Amino acid sequence: MVILNKPKVGDVIHVKITSIVESIGAFAKMPNGQDGLIRLYDFAWFNQANILKTFSVGDELDVKVIQELPDGKLNLSRKELLPNPRTLEIGVIFNVIIKRIEPFGLIVVLGDSTALIPKKEIPSGAIYSEGDIVTSVVIDNTYDTEKHYNKISMSILALHDYVAKKHKNHEIVKCVFKKCLQENENVSAIIEFDTLVMLKIPANKFVEPYRGKLIADEFLEGEELEFDFSYNENKRSINLDMRPIERGRKAQETERLLSQLHKGDIVEAEVLSVNDKNAKVKITNTNVEYFISRDELSPNKVVRASDEVFVGEHIYITYIGEGEKLYFTRRSIVKDMYEDSLYDLSQKDLLATMGLTTNKFVGKIIEIKSDYFITNLMTVGQVDDEQNGNLLIDPINGKNLIAIIDRKLKNFFVVGEYYEVELEMARKEYRRSSGTPYMFSVVSNNIKESHDPYKESVSVASKQHMSPNTNTSIANLLEEVGKNLYSSKKRMFFELLQNADDAASKNGVKVKLQMIDNYFVLTHDGYAFNKHDFESITSAAKSTKRANEKKTGYKGIGFKSVFTNSQSVIIYSGGYKFSFDKTYPLYKDFDRFYFRANKIENDPDRQKGFLHDFSKYRREFNGVKDIPWQLLPIWVDDFSIEDKKSIFNSKENVSIALKMDKDTLSDYSNAIEEVFMEPRFMLFLRKTNRVQLMRDGDCLTIQKKKLEDGRIIYLENSFNSLNRIEKYTIQTFDRLEVSDDIFSSAGILIKREARRNNRGEVENYYVRIDDSGSVLGEVTGIPDRIASTKDTTISFAIKLDADGHISPLEKETLSLYAYLPMNEHRFKFPFYVNADFIPKSDREGVQSDNPWNHFIFYTIGKSIVKMVASFASENEAEYLNLLPTEYLKSSSQDTAALVDSFNRGYKEALMLEQYIINDKNELVNSKDVIFDASGLSNAIGADAFYKLIGTTKRLPNPNINTNCLSNTLFEVEKCSVDTIFNILSANISILSQWIQDCSDTQRYDFYNWMVSDEKSKSLLSSIPMFIFGEHWKTMNQISINDKCLILTEKIAPMKDILAKLGFIISNDYVENHPLHSYLTPQNEKSIFLKIQESSIGNLTFQERLTLFQGCAGLDEVGKETLKKWPIFKNQDNEFVPLIKLFSYYNSCPYWLNSYMLNVAEVNTYLDSYLIPKSEIYLSIIENYIDEILDKSDILQVYNEFRTFWNSGFTFKLLSKKSISDLSKITLVEQSDYSTKTDYILTFNHLNLNSSSIYDFSSFEYRWIKLAALADSTINHARSIVKIDGNSLSSYTIKDELSISYNGVTYKFLLSQLLSSYSSTSVLSNVVKQFITIDRYNEIFAQSEASILDVRNKLYNELRVSTSYITEEQYCFLMLYRMLQGCQYFDNTLKSVIRANSESVFINILQKCYANGLGEYLGAFVKNGGIVYPFASLIGTFFNSDDYTLPSERIPDFVNRWADTPKKKQFLIQMGLRDEKSKEIIRRKSFKEKKNENIWNINDASIIRTFLRWICQSFPLPITDEVQVGILEPLFSVLNISGVYNYQDFDNAKEWTNKLYLEWKKDKQIKVYVIDGKLPYRGIFENIHLFSGNTGEYTYFDDIKTIYISSNREPAALLSDVYSDIRFGNVFTKDDWNLIFLVSADVIQEKDLRIAELEHMLEEAKSRIPSNDDNDEKDYGYATERGCLDEKTRVELNLEARNAAKDYLDSLEDYDCSKWNPCIGNGLVKGIVKHKGKTITVVVTSSIGRKLYLHPRLFSELMIDSDNVLLNYGYDRRIHRISFDETFKDNKDVNLIFDTDVITPKEFAYLANRYMYSKKTCFVIENITYSISEQIKGFGLDEKMSNSEVYTNIDTDYLFDF
Repeated sequence: MVILNKPKVGDVIHVKITSIVESIGAFAKMPNGQDGLIRLYDFAWFNQANILKTFSVGDELDVKVIQELPDGKLNLSRKELLPNPRTLEIGVIFNVIIKRIEPFGLIVVLGDSTALIPKKEIPSGAIYSEGDIVTSVVIDNTYDTEKHYNKISMSILALHDYVAKKHKNHEIVKCVFKKCLQENENVSAIIEFDTLVMLKIPANKFVEPYRGKLIADEFLEGEELEFDFSYNENKRSINLDMRPIERGRKAQETERLLSQLHKGDIVEAEVLSVNDKNAKVKITNTNVEYFISRDELSPNKVVRASDEVFVGEHIYITYIGEGEKLYFTRRSIVKDMYEDSLYDLSQKDLLATMGLTTNKFVGKIIEIKSDYFITNLMTVGQVDDEQNGNLLIDPINGKNLIAIIDRKLKNFFVVGEYYEVELEMARKEYRRSSGTPYMFSVVSNNIKESHDPYKESVSVASKQHMSPNTNTSIANLLEEVGKNLYSSKKRMFFELLQNADDAASKNGVKVKLQMIDNYFVLTHDGYAFNKHDFESITSAAKSTKRANEKKTGYKGIGFKSVFTNSQSVIIYSGGYKFSFDKTYPLYKDFDRFYFRANKIENDPDRQKGFLHDFSKYRREFNGVKDIPWQLLPIWVDDFSIEDKKSIFNSKENVSIALKMDKDTLSDYSNAIEEVFMEPRFMLFLRKTNRVQLMRDGDCLTIQKKKLEDGRIIYLENSFNSLNRIEKYTIQTFDRLEVSDDIFSSAGILIKREARRNNRGEVENYYVRIDDSGSVLGEVTGIPDRIASTKDTTISFAIKLDADGHISPLEKETLSLYAYLPMNEHRFKFPFYVNADFIPKSDREGVQSDNPWNHFIFYTIGKSIVKMVASFASENEAEYLNLLPTEYLKSSSQDTAALVDSFNRGYKEALMLEQYIINDKNELVNSKDVIFDASGLSNAIGADAFYKLIGTTKRLPNPNINTNCLSNTLFEVEKCSVDTIFNILSANISILSQWIQDCSDTQRYDFYNWMVSDEKSKSLLSSIPMFIFGEHWKTMNQISINDKCLILTEKIAPMKDILAKLGFIISNDYVENHPLHSYLTPQNEKSIFLKIQESSIGNLTFQERLTLFQGCAGLDEVGKETLKKWPIFKNQDNEFVPLIKLFSYYNSCPYWLNSYMLNVAEVNTYLDSYLIPKSEIYLSIIENYIDEILDKSDILQVYNEFRTFWNSGFTFKLLSKKSISDLSKITLVEQSDYSTKTDYILTFNHLNLNSSSIYDFSSFEYRWIKLAALADSTINHARSIVKIDGNSLSSYTIKDELSISYNGVTYKFLLSQLLSSYSSTSVLSNVVKQFITIDRYNEIFAQSEASILDVRNKLYNELRVSTSYITEEQYCFLMLYRMLQGCQYFDNTLKSVIRANSESVFINILQKCYANGLGEYLGAFVKNGGIVYPFASLIGTFFNSDDYTLPSERIPDFVNRWADTPKKKQFLIQMGLRDEKSKEIIRRKSFKEKKNENIWNINDASIIRTFLRWICQSFPLPITDEVQVGILEPLFSVLNISGVYNYQDFDNAKEWTNKLYLEWKKDKQIKVYVIDGKLPYRGIFENIHLFSGNTGEYTYFDDIKTIYISSNREPAALLSDVYSDIRFGNVFTKDDWNLIFLVSADVIQEKDLRIAELEHMLEEAKSRIPSNDDNDEKDYGYATERGCLDEKTRVELNLEARNAAKDYLDSLEDYDCSKWNPCIGNGLVKGIVKHKGKTITVVVTSSIGRKLYLHPRLFSELMIDSDNVLLNYGYDRRIHRISFDETFKDNKDVNLIFDTDVITPKEFAYLANRYMYSKKTCFVIENITYSISEQIKGFGLDEKMSNSEVYTNIDTDYLFDF
């Protein structure tokens, strides 16, 4: 198809149908915009009319141009592009569209026809869909004479025949990828072959990497691929396959490799895959792959090939083949793990290498291929024999050994049962041929049946925890350890890895990890669990590591910590199969669990006694939370993970599966994958050789390899192709002595002591000592193995780069290891360091306060320098950068001792060790080295350097990086630039001579050194730099002021002329000087200025021009500067700056000769500096007009330059007094609009006389005409024009006056406001003379009066008047005041307003009513100051006589006026109240004794008015319960306290306490007790309104009686009495002591009992780890946050805010109109108003009966006493909270701390602040006791500074309770 601007016949084009005429055809628009016609005949080969109907206007199609008509129009044809079914020939190929799929074949669309592709002509297995395009060939075309159409058959397979003929079998063909096809689990590719055939190729016919790319659907459509072609003629099937190509290439590669190999050659190979039997490898740099059997991977017996190599590993193999086959082995490369001498040992000695002293074992019988074997072999002996429970394990590879049963003894055994047997060592030859010395058999008939020792151990352990109180303590302990010890998922993994490392055999351990189903699985091939290991795992504290000083961790309780996030833990190891299951049903049943543990399931009597003894624990039993399930194993016979890929199901020595939820498992997976990305975690593990993470069929592997000497470690991984191998060198300081003497020399004040423990074993421990050696106390937290060790080891790992050289770590790299990486951020080094650190409880960092760690840090400091010295070599350029360049700094007091210890050791080592290589390759100490920080030695050479500075010390070796030595802690003598500068400065003459004598190269290098530093650069001015004639001069000696110039390329052209002017110039160009780019060049502007100072009168014009041209090239000498140089002459022969000259021209006026260039000095070079003729006006006339006016007149100048004249210039001329006013106004009249208006605005007065005549030529007329041009000038004229000396405004005031307020305009008439108002006609006499001027009337127009002027005039009139004020005047003054923002009359107005008349006030009412001013009038009347005809109006009531007092009612005359509903509503707007007001509603409710939620009143005046109404309206005192309940809170608002009257205490009874009665005998005071709170009277204005109950004690002096409430203990109440200052000495503390304090004998007896109990408690603690609950019972109640979910909490808080708004709306003085409770939170700030003032409202909810108030909210409330705290209570009502009621004397107020925010210092501040407060204390719920660290104090000795309350937090968080 083509697109042409002018299509021609034969072209195929794309058109769009524009119209259809059924009898003619279709018209279509062509690409060139013209129309063409597709005639009906040309639309289709047949059935044209029907086919045309299937098209619509707008359809697009391809057509062929078939004819051009004479008029240029084109006929088009559609059918020419379609096959003609009548003439269609067999063998023609078409792309057809599948229309329908039938069982017999495919119905396809062929042009306007259909065709059939029979089923037999379709490739087998091909899948098609309707709409697919397929390529097929016509194989039959028959005309059906009955149906009159052609039957067309087509074939796809025929194309295969056609294409196949073009290719040979196994030809490599190129094909095109079309798409990927996914069918269930099968993946295929649709491939286009030879552009005709589409083939489906399954993924298994692809090779890698193409197969993986296809499965991942990563191919792009159109990618070209190569296949092997073959054709099956019988099936007519094309086969495309990549594999034969791959095989052929591999065969060629193999053949080429064989031709290069010789027997014994070693090649490198990469492991591609591995299974149990063999490993598939690829020879490096080839595509040759080879399978190595497991037997060829090692000289020793290999059970699984995967134990030897891993995918991605690069290994070396030896070629041992001959002929045409490859044959490789690894046996000759891998070292035999068994020493040859092992085969010669006796059985006893061989068993001794396994740690065994007996050949008696118990084991389980299994059958393998009809032979019996005994497995799970465990030693047996006497009951107390320590050898019992050991396993038969190969000590080299850690494999559990089995023994074969002599066939003669088979009848003695039953498969699956356990027996005691005696083992015998197999024959030496047999063991050697098998590749292992550790092989045993059973040949003795000394056989004994036995039970399963593994199962028995589990059963015993499951019942060992029999005491409920002990279990509760241990369960809490384990829970805490789980939370605190390993807070991160990584640490848990490290704990498991560490335990695997401890279980390693001599040959190391390999670990595998997997997250599968709901399990975290870890397996390893280290030692299986023996009985002692099992007992350790099932004990909270016992550990098998304790006895082994070289094991990494301290197993015991740490191992249990990994259970923290698990639901259950399953462990298979050797014969052990058990789990720890948190969900075990038995743990929910107290009785069943403890009856079983105590073996009393069938003993009812003992059960009864047990339940009696432990009834408290049974009652408080909390299920598994009170069971130490982590210590209670459950036997598991057959456990496996369903997924067959699980590594747990493979038989490893140890398999651990931790069951957890999906989210937790995902967290662990992410954490471990993150660890794997940093393989260095394996650096210091002693025995772990390999760690593998199995995931989704993939295996991430990290393997550690050591060179023979162990100093070089390779960490090889399988997953990071960019960093596959990390290389480190390890420097280990082993056998570092640990003794008291060493501690002393290190300054660590501890020593070792010994004692016997509870088991009778001798154990070591450390004690702290003082400087004199006296013991201060035991050092806690040091494990047994460290306390007992006589030496320790510190290892350094230094990273090496790709070339094997030292590569110091990045600055922020975490570098401390306790055999595994620590998350210690405080101390970082440029290398990794591993030591026996004692970690913190979470094992993330180092314990700062542990003296053992202080010793380790000291030793590290001492060892670092030795370690660095060991790498000293000029080949290791960076070795010194391993040294820390500064002493450690303490970030807190916590780390001070650690830092001090390290710094002390490091400093000592730096002073003593030789660690620096000097320039003679000698290893010396820092005191023998000089560090040249100046760089001078590099510039002039070492020898010259030594000579110049006079030193005997040597420089460091130049091949090493010594930058670090510049740091002060190395105490290397530093030769800085300052030092060199001082030396050279002191010997400047010697230096100057040396510079003159040295070679150019030396001088050049020295100069470069000097300019490298600012200070040394300063010497440049003091040393010789340039030669002038025969003399050197320094830069200091070269001065422009002395006319001494350095020659430059710019100076050169002027050199001779400058010499004439007295200048001297250097011989050489500055540009040729070696330091020209560093030297400060002479300031060229200064040079110019010096030249400018010179007299040029003797220079010719040409010399002056040359000099001018030279100066024009100088820097900072621009055109403007040159223009100011008077170097050329004007027409008057004077030297004048070019800035004042223009070029000569003949017609120039004489008065401009001073500004024109002399005709004799005209030169084209100067044209650009002269003033152009077009700019003479701007540059000369405007700038020098005063000089010009001395020779000419302004109008003459104007006429000469009128075409250039600037109106702005005219404006400037207006200020010149030398120009007359008429000349000025003449110029202004010729100027622009802006100048005219500016001219008018310069005037500040214009006097007109009503008797004068002003014609057109007068100045006044012309001025008024100019003033009338613009609004601004008109307004100005109105303000300055005076008539007869009076301002124009006095003649132009309107009678109408408007006041606008709050968008409403109020109209007044001056004639009604002011009696003095009158108009004048003076204006008309003047105005008539200016009527010919446009807009004259606007200048003389009238305007409204000023409101302020009117107010002042009205005030003056009222002041002298004796009449009442009118309603017009009152309303005007009221609106005037409101404009000022006031709703009251000021004192001046109050004194003149007289409104004490009913008629006058009614008129004012009526006026305000008519104008809608009710609210404003009410405010003015209320605020008073005016005498009105009533005593009170605002706040009075109408229509409410039944509920009001006469004094509260509306005045009668006002009531009579309010005769319509609208007028009554007006009165309400004023502030009067009707029967619907809240006050009347409340009074009515009170009277009807209703208990309604309408009494939230805070306005004291409203309450007092209400109470006075009660006093005069009800019989008193009030007795009704509802009414009293209303009155009591109202009294609280008024702060009216109840009054006690002893007459109300008749029901009180005297206290009967014996001690009181004894005390009373000598006293006049009596104590009476009354039930409940004390009775009181509610007194208002001396009237007894009601009685109630409140308070807990009081005293009546007249009857000498103390009354106390029965609600509290008398001791507490009487304590309050003697503390109450109101009662003086009525009842003293001595009185209290006499009643309540017991005798000294009783106290002594109780103290003895307490001491006895404390001793018993300590003994119990030593036996049982427990958490003591120290409950705070003396103060406050428990406080808990609500357990509401987020949605419910949000809804509740919204409900509270709505209720709060309703409550405030019910009160008189609160305006909540701008508060939308649906927006924001409970802190409502700047929205609500109280009596017009903005306040803060806090809304809280306490549905759970507890109020939680955030400190931020408390601080907001305390800012203003009017701020409001509203609480939405459990009764779903709003309660207003006051400070005194809520906080004062309330023992239930607690403060809850967010310990993520509150620091220890802030706790200390609170403690110090309130330490003397009697009833303030910290209450801590859910106390967590630290087991692993000593208890730390609160830090009460902290000195706190003043603090602030911060309020810049998100307030939404304040209501999350």
